[in-house]
Amino acid sequence: MVYNLDSFPSNHILIEGENYLYFGGTSYLGGLQTDVDFQNIFIKNIRKHGTNYGASRKSNVRLNIYDETEAYLSKLIGSETCVSLSSGYLAGQLIAQSLNTKKHSFFYAPNTHAALNLSITKNKSTQSYRELKAILSLHLANQTEQTPLLFF
Repeated sequence: MVYNLDSFPSNHILIEGENYLYFGGTSYLGGLQTDVDFQNIFIKNIRKHGTNYGASRKSNVRLNIYDETEAYLSKLIGSETCVSLSSGYLAGQLIAQSLNTKKHSFFYAPNTHAALNLSITKNKSTQSYRELKAILSLHLANQTEQTPLLFF
């Protein structure tokens, strides 16, 4: 089903007179996009950094905010380094494309997020966990050189 709204959804939406909790799209943080304090911080930083400068990492003039943010996040979570992307979809695609080598064989659990699916690979998407177990067992029994990668 598709519902058209007149404004950005918060964590509550009204559809045909019924109130629903909504955590879809990029609103999984509980309506952060409609929080006034967050919007003010966001607007302040748009004025400083602009609305988009996606080529900054490759340009001869670069914005510091990317390196500063990734260094902060690395330290926060205790990792050696970090990369930030503009969407969860791109993050999923980065993972899937980076691992898409002859050394790996992809398997998808039922209802795996679309961001992890590569249309360029033979999709081993499954309809049930029983089916997933069967094709994984077959893969392992064949003692293939490919490491199975399971996406949920």
